[in-house]
Amino acid sequence: MSARAADQRGPRLSKSAGKPLKAAHDALDAKNYQDAISKLKEVEALPNRTPFDTHVMNELFGVAYVRTKDYVEAAKYLEPGVADGFLKPQDLNTRIKALAQINYQVKNYDKTIDYGTRAVKGGFADDDMYILVSQAYYLKGDNKGTIQFTDPYIDSIVRKGQMPKEELMQLVLSSCTKLEDMSCQTRALDELVTYYPKLEYQRELNRLRAAQ
Repeated sequence: MSARAADQRGPRLSKSAGKPLKAAHDALDAKNYQDAISKLKEVEALPNRTPFDTHVMNELFGVAYVRTKDYVEAAKYLEPGVADGFLKPQDLNTRIKALAQINYQVKNYDKTIDYGTRAVKGGFADDDMYILVSQAYYLKGDNKGTIQFTDPYIDSIVRKGQMPKEELMQLVLSSCTKLEDMSCQTRALDELVTYYPKLEYQRELNRLRAAQ
């Protein structure tokens, strides 16, 4: 949402917030990110901000902090847009996916899973989002969650006649191994050998079968 964005039929910026928000927008255009942040802090200090003032301020803060790679602050200011009612549906979908990615960057895996799952349930998750959520489950140490989330996705890829990504199948195998579930390991390795017939996978599969 641009600081210039409010047309006559939509929400309008207040007079007190409009000038510093425009200055912040112009500073962002000029790549003067610290100047933009300073102007936005002026808006943040205003006692009578309207909800739309706050929305635009948060959006511009989010842009500034993403561009300066301060992802913790970026998430802080971009998250309110999910619930404040000003984002259009398509923009809301984009925001949810972006927040999954940003939270992954700062190792907030619970929020990555939360936003990524919303994208999945909403039907707008792509392959990269599925991988991101699978990795988040794995990196937070939730091996059962990794398997429960990733296995159905792999099955859906197979049903489409496509080849599952090896890294996803490896996540399942590693989770099975950490759970010390030999049946799970055997199944995961059997699937890996089917699609990626590497000697190392076949040897491990043979070893597991011999041990059972």
